[in-house]
Amino acid sequence: MRADVRTADRTAGISAERLTAYVLAGLLLLATLGEGGGHAVSMVAWHSLLVGLLVVLVLLPRAESAARRSFAAVPMIPFGLFLLLFAVGAVRAPYTYNALLVSIEFAACVGVAWIAAGTGSRGLQSLVTPLQIGAAAQGVWVVAQWLVFGEPRPSGTFLNANHLALWMIAVSLFAVGAARAGDGRSDVARRLALAVPAGAAVVLAGSRGAAIGLVAATGFATTFRTSPPGSASAVPPSVD
Repeated sequence: MRADVRTADRTAGISAERLTAYVLAGLLLLATLGEGGGHAVSMVAWHSLLVGLLVVLVLLPRAESAARRSFAAVPMIPFGLFLLLFAVGAVRAPYTYNALLVSIEFAACVGVAWIAAGTGSRGLQSLVTPLQIGAAAQGVWVVAQWLVFGEPRPSGTFLNANHLALWMIAVSLFAVGAARAGDGRSDVARRLALAVPAGAAVVLAGSRGAAIGLVAATGFATTFRTSPPGSASAVPPSVD
């Protein structure tokens, strides 16, 4: 009986983690709409949803404890020093309003990372397919902008083509990092198929910065990824 109870609790926890991951994926995809989340309506929408999700997770003891356990291994001293430097820079910034906007976006980034860490490795695995589907849809729209509307450097739902390309590369690298040794051919084929429109969008965007970022990220992953695919440490901690 006790074993059955423990199994049921563990299954419920996994379901909660995956549900949180799906909600987070929807929020991240929403943030790409309306000039890449820069439009006033888009900013209010996805920031409000992010705050609401954070409040819900803080009020749920299981989600809160999971997030705390996930961040226990994070080197908090360097992060704390970075926060201190960021705060000093924001206070001393000559343009107060711009500093406020950057501070809000940074806080949103920390919030997304906290939520993602709380979902655990299983939850992070659940993020991959929704994000790739969103990136593939974005890629199809970018190709349509180029073919139908004749835009030389289409930017999709983003305001800047460089931002579009960076988002596509981030999602693609996240999918690569989340690959597991036990993935079947269908899983690999699905991820490759979803990556094709995203790759086309990166090429059409013509972003040199994104290309440099891809090279740097590939070099970093090749150098520092010592854990076997599928282990918890091999999965990226967050996507911004």
